[in-house]
Amino acid sequence: MAGRTFGFGKDWRMIGTSLALRGEIRYALTLSQWLQMEAERCDSVKDLWEDYQFIVRKLGFAEVELKLSDGVNRWLAEAGDELEEPFARLRHEIPGGGSIELSARSEILPEKLFEVLGELAAEAWQKAALRWQELNEVTVGFNAVAVKNVTRKAGEFKFAVPANRWRKKESLA
Repeated sequence: MAGRTFGFGKDWRMIGTSLALRGEIRYALTLSQWLQMEAERCDSVKDLWEDYQFIVRKLGFAEVELKLSDGVNRWLAEAGDELEEPFARLRHEIPGGGSIELSARSEILPEKLFEVLGELAAEAWQKAALRWQELNEVTVGFNAVAVKNVTRKAGEFKFAVPANRWRKKESLA
């Protein structure tokens, strides 16, 4: 009865679909944040690309092609697995002349979900690549290597680790 009051009528499936979509979006945003943090730890853009492959696999994509200034890399969910119909394809331009092309089987990612996750996946790469470039002061390309990786140097962490934390505890026996 309350559903009719708010104009939902008898079609509660719409609400369930909306909640499921929100959950997928939340998951994609969390993976995007993880990738941005990983960008701080990557020694090269190739390392970042490998981490990105993890994300697109988790989101359900079947293929990703990333074009950067110095080349093209392609990832397939299953080695040697060429996409057959039906599939969806989405292309995003990246600042600096590159692009990301994402593909998925329609039975895995329905059209609406594919569009939303495709946008979020492309944005995840752009934000992580920008973070890597800012930290390393090197233009993003597949052959780019970090000149310095400040986050991994023990003396440069911004938090203090208590001295006794790593001590071996003595047994009481």
